[in-house]
Amino acid sequence: MYLLPCVKGALLGVIFNLTESYTLFSKACLVYSITSFAFSIASILYVILQQLKFLLYFLWSLFQIYWVPVGAGVALANQYLGNGGICVALYGDGAANQGQIFEAYNISKLWNLPAVFVCENNGYGMGTSVDRASASVNYYTRGDYIPGIWVDGMDVLSVREALRYCQDYCTKNGPLVLEIATYRYSGHSMSDPGTSYRTREEIQEVRQTRDPIMLWREKIVQASLATAEELKKIDGEVRKEVDEAVKVSKSDKEVPLQELAADVYYEPLETEIRGTTPFRPYKHQRLAQPFNAH
Repeated sequence: MYLLPCVKGALLGVIFNLTESYTLFSKACLVYSITSFAFSIASILYVILQQLKFLLYFLWSLFQIYWVPVGAGVALANQYLGNGGICVALYGDGAANQGQIFEAYNISKLWNLPAVFVCENNGYGMGTSVDRASASVNYYTRGDYIPGIWVDGMDVLSVREALRYCQDYCTKNGPLVLEIATYRYSGHSMSDPGTSYRTREEIQEVRQTRDPIMLWREKIVQASLATAEELKKIDGEVRKEVDEAVKVSKSDKEVPLQELAADVYYEPLETEIRGTTPFRPYKHQRLAQPFNAH
């Protein structure tokens, strides 16, 4: 359908070129055919880009869900080693309907693995609201045979206490499913303005009534753990530190490609890491000492 105007214009140009050399009309037809051809190419490219965008979204969703069954495997390793550890596997509400999650649920409960499956429900999977994507939006009930807990993700203490409970429960009784209700102010990615599927008023309302930093600040002041002036000073220091880090990142030279393999593992068993292909490996590098090393 895109090539039709192009072909039509080209035929008209050829016919009038044969009958009347270089007449004004034949030149106009030639211009029309070239313009139509350019338009058809642009239309085809647009369709291809749209399909590529869909493919990238699909691949990204697969990447998001990949670590849930991996988390079940890590939980199995913790159980096998008897180290008392649990594995917390996180995924978003947009990925919550994929089959891999339920497979991980099943094997984790079958073997009573110390796994915690956390659904970060921010209300939107990319640009689709949960109501449009899920038949049931009570994600903490999705485990069926696995107990579930709903957690207010905008409350720091609620999240801490929920994970503390998981540490005690899962090492003795097996997996848990957590739905942590939260929100994101910005878009899902650089190509998402974040306002095409929700209103600015909605975002502003959450900022003013449910913002976790704001709520935590209020609790600290009410408990007399710090004064408003002290918190304001801390806020200024943090903003200054962030601004300085941004300046460094913008002015610093580009990071070498070899640093892709830097600080991947704390104690690597293999020093060679696969690159973009099996034939382009990287050597593991140690550039910084992790703050939580033990």
